[in-house]
Amino acid sequence: VSMFFLIPAGLFVKGEYKTVLYVYGVSTLPEYRGRGISRALLQYANCNMPYNAAATFLCPASESLFDFYGKQGYNSAFYLKEIELEYNDISEAIDCRLELEDAEAKLYKNIRDVAFEQEGYIRWGLDSIQYMLDENKLLGGRAVSADTGDNKYIMLYRIWDNRLFVNETNLEGNLLYSAFIKFIL
Repeated sequence: VSMFFLIPAGLFVKGEYKTVLYVYGVSTLPEYRGRGISRALLQYANCNMPYNAAATFLCPASESLFDFYGKQGYNSAFYLKEIELEYNDISEAIDCRLELEDAEAKLYKNIRDVAFEQEGYIRWGLDSIQYMLDENKLLGGRAVSADTGDNKYIMLYRIWDNRLFVNETNLEGNLLYSAFIKFIL
């Protein structure tokens, strides 16, 4: 009547990776909600962590769930950066020849690990990266990479309701705007 998955990952802390577990897909049948079943499962998982994990973490599916998970001892630790641009906001003077190619899971993971590794970084296994790319593709998205010679870049995105949603990227500045222009034109 209630379930979730625990997906192992690595959390970069003080120069090394600690095993953590991502709580994913928490769900309870509607007729059993409000009985504390999910809460009991989360408590059990946190008291009996497999893989000698140091902690669990999750991303609530909606704003309304932040309070529920807060009562279970979870705190906000990550953030979402949101930028909204109109076509006219992007300078037409951008002259960057950015070539984007589809990125397979292994390449995506390698670039991601190098680009983002810093305190608090979550490193996923190849199976988890593959799942992320497959799920994004199912939603109409793509994972792309670019190599400028100096650096390698990734972007995970989808277009929905005439808008470009970038779930993850290490592109910045004019390179990011150049990628946006490729999707608009």
